[in-house]
Amino acid sequence: RGSRGRGGAWGRGGPRGRGGPRGSGGVSGSAGTSGSGGSGGGGTCGDGVVQAGEACDDGGRASDDGCSASCQWETDCKGRNGEGFVACGQTVEGSFSGAYSDVNGQCGFEFPYSQDRVFLFQTSAPQRVTLQAELVQPDTGFFVLTGSCHTRLCTQQHLGSGTLEFDALPGVKYYLVLEARSQQPRYSLTVSCAP
Repeated sequence: RGSRGRGGAWGRGGPRGRGGPRGSGGVSGSAGTSGSGGSGGGGTCGDGVVQAGEACDDGGRASDDGCSASCQWETDCKGRNGEGFVACGQTVEGSFSGAYSDVNGQCGFEFPYSQDRVFLFQTSAPQRVTLQAELVQPDTGFFVLTGSCHTRLCTQQHLGSGTLEFDALPGVKYYLVLEARSQQPRYSLTVSCAP
């Protein structure tokens, strides 16, 4: 008689297992039974659905777009200018003095000899987030990167001082980046939220 089929391969619940080999002796061995679905490995990377084992899934299998070919977040940030977390209702103030150009690329605008400050925002419930940035002098801007600190994941941008809004979802990381020419003296960023 034929042996039992193997379990399904790692993937979307696993494809059917292969039939068992023909029984020995050449007497009409029965086909093996279908295998069970794959387990523990998660989904198929590139199907657009984040499943177990995946940090992201943008529906593609290319790297250098913020979500790698193996469905893990990529980053453009070197981590030298991280200013920590910001929360709803918080205002942060500081200076660009001594800052590096930490984010590779500037989300659609570039300044010569730029510096940046990077803040991380997360929420436990859906929120409409309003950012109010005061950036002294020209050649400044701010932008939002969604999911990872990678400029291909830019979802909002604003040139100069002003306001921008975005919808924040629970469990998603949002990187708030202030960008300016070297030695810009001061900045202020206020984060307001509404359900």
